[in-house]
Amino acid sequence: MCGIVGYVGRTMDDTALNVVMEGLARLEYRGYDSAGVALVTEDGVATEKRSGKLENLRSALEAHPLAPSRTGIGHTRWATHGGPTDGNAHPHRGGEGNRLALIHNGIIENFHSLKKQLLAEGVEFSSETDTEVAAKLVGREYDRLGDLTEAMRAVVSRLEGAFTLLAVHADSPGVAVGARRNSPLVVGLGDGANFLGSAVAAVIVMPAMSSRLALLIAAAKDTSPLPTPADRLKMSVLPARNTTRVGVPPVTKVRARRAPSVRSRGSALLS
Repeated sequence: MCGIVGYVGRTMDDTALNVVMEGLARLEYRGYDSAGVALVTEDGVATEKRSGKLENLRSALEAHPLAPSRTGIGHTRWATHGGPTDGNAHPHRGGEGNRLALIHNGIIENFHSLKKQLLAEGVEFSSETDTEVAAKLVGREYDRLGDLTEAMRAVVSRLEGAFTLLAVHADSPGVAVGARRNSPLVVGLGDGANFLGSAVAAVIVMPAMSSRLALLIAAAKDTSPLPTPADRLKMSVLPARNTTRVGVPPVTKVRARRAPSVRSRGSALLS
């Protein structure tokens, strides 16, 4: 099972990268064959990824440091579609100028048909993965809609399978957006920083955690409608049995501020 970590903070420094790398290290027990990160910097989205162990990624980052950032995502991959290569490692890019980066846990069952459609429209791919199909689709929808949350909503309704997606975009430097279907997603709210992860281990020891920490563990089949702003209720801590239930995967939007958590029909939309 792949590992996913996301972070949004307030200051442009090395914290985002350090938090993401620490989170990935705490997910090594899940097994993986490549790793990568993406940071939203002042110059756009910067990525680095390497096949092999996390140490290979650390060495690459030391040799070619990424610019300061307050928003980052990271991934450890267990190869399914495509071998364990640098090119198949996450994150994958999409949208005009490749200004979007996306990571993925799970399997997109209908990616072959979606990729065939994109290839017919002239979209070029650099990997063998189902993840890159999602990245291209979300990137195109962002170019059309100009909103990362709505772009994610539009795409996940077309995807089949069990998955978690997490994306950042150069035009939204303080936002990370995640979506899940039949796959876990943990959201941690701290003081001055928020976190996303595929397991509690990825976020539970992060800086800025406090007694006001809220965790949402989402792992159920999605069946009920998406929430509206009027549906939003305050949440403290949700145990694992309180799960999301929406018609398409719920979209979680995490910004760099202490926002009230949300519970609506068991679902969440954080902003």
